[in-house]
Amino acid sequence: MTLKGTDPVVGSEVNLVTVNQLTSVGSITIGTLPLNLLSFSARKYNSSSSYLSWTTSDELNFDKFEIERSIDSRNWESVGTVKSFSFQRNNDYSYLDKGVYNGDGEQTFYYRLKLIDKDGSFRYSDVKFVTFDSEKVEMTLYPNPANDKVYFTLSGFEKYSELHVDIFDISGKSVLNKKIEYKNANTLLLDNTHINLKDGMYNVIISDKKGHQVYKKLILAK
Repeated sequence: MTLKGTDPVVGSEVNLVTVNQLTSVGSITIGTLPLNLLSFSARKYNSSSSYLSWTTSDELNFDKFEIERSIDSRNWESVGTVKSFSFQRNNDYSYLDKGVYNGDGEQTFYYRLKLIDKDGSFRYSDVKFVTFDSEKVEMTLYPNPANDKVYFTLSGFEKYSELHVDIFDISGKSVLNKKIEYKNANTLLLDNTHINLKDGMYNVIISDKKGHQVYKKLILAK
């Protein structure tokens, strides 16, 4: 049987699945606390934030989860709290650690859950980590030289960010300016039959609001 619940971070509806449907997943019994921790994971949410998710079962009068973060896996700080659903069936939780990475080189953040009972007793989960690096934005054009249709493949921009596409002729005059939404590894099509650019060399620049920019030369030859 599948029941419905609400994600405490994003407010969206989630499925709460009964224990019988997760018999293939080994549970981790946390001491004498009134719950089982079935899973705990951490991953990159975007270029600067971490997304934590975990699933429990058999919660009985349990209080809360405290999210702790460390940059060296030894010294920890509390960064947030998620209250227990206190359901004995399975419960799905999540937490978004926003803006943790400042974009300066490679950096790893360690996370653990402090599971706290209503009587104040607690245990810790296993430690998970998320590694960030300065993202490299890239663009490829093909074919190049091109006749009418040119494909632009982009990578490395932040998902759902607004991008500016600018094309200049060899004299520096703007011949195309438009905005697009970057989703993930976008491939864009430039159809010259619609904009009628003359044969010659062009500079293509694609940028976002954070200052990331890619540049390529494009040759049109019919």
